[in-house]
Amino acid sequence: MKYFKQRLSKEDIQALSKEQVKAISGSTFLNDPEQGDIIYEVQTDTLHTVLSTEGKNGSYAIITSQGELDWNESCLPLFTVGQLLDALYLEDSVEIKSLPRGGWIVILDDSVFQTKDNDGLVNILLDALLLKISRENGC
Repeated sequence: MKYFKQRLSKEDIQALSKEQVKAISGSTFLNDPEQGDIIYEVQTDTLHTVLSTEGKNGSYAIITSQGELDWNESCLPLFTVGQLLDALYLEDSVEIKSLPRGGWIVILDDSVFQTKDNDGLVNILLDALLLKISRENGC
């Protein structure tokens, strides 16, 4: 049995524009990072594993093996399929179908995203999330 890609990669995040990174990191649809999540810091091109999180003086800090990291507009989790689904299902109806010969279809309201590659599911879920966020921001 062939497994499909479960998590975004560093390269997937690097392919996003600065505006997309900023929009995703500031979105109300995302849950706060949790212990074990992998965070990519765009400005320093560094991956961090979250050891713990804490609130400090009205701010949100992520504790990693390299020390404390402020959650800012240049940090994004390497989302898993489950995390993307959680964000998409919030306030919207999403339909996901696997195709008989491989691939996926994701339907978000009136928009359809499709991939013929089983590994593409996480990427089209990200595309759907970007559309949802742009609608949230009135774009």
